[in-house]
Amino acid sequence: MKRTNYAVLIGINNYNDSQYLPFLEYAEKDCQDIYTVLTDIETGIFLQENTTLLLGEDATTNNIREVLFREIVQKPTANDTVLVYFSGHGFILGQEQRKAYLGTRDVDVMTLLTKNRRAGLRMDELYEDIFLASPAKYVL
Repeated sequence: MKRTNYAVLIGINNYNDSQYLPFLEYAEKDCQDIYTVLTDIETGIFLQENTTLLLGEDATTNNIREVLFREIVQKPTANDTVLVYFSGHGFILGQEQRKAYLGTRDVDVMTLLTKNRRAGLRMDELYEDIFLASPAKYVL
């Protein structure tokens, strides 16, 4: 049975909410370098058409959710492998129920704190809604 490798690579240097998420100099470059290694014709094990790169302005909360659902839940089969790589800020909010978030390009930390905890990418939701829902044999 044929095995396919899928990857979603996310890198963010500059955030809209620069007060809480300061500029990162190398996150996007790191992501591009990983893409180059994974898709190298001679040594890589991922095809370019199965490897999605979301950088900078493209790495919004909604775009990331849509791409992860498509590439991690919808496309793979039971024999496939999926890889998700994130280079950017992560943070934890809450005093009693501490929740870990990935910092997306458009996330507003104060909105998460005061109004809508679901306005960002929570790690527990990604795990339950994307990673556990994937039919892939391996989710990395």
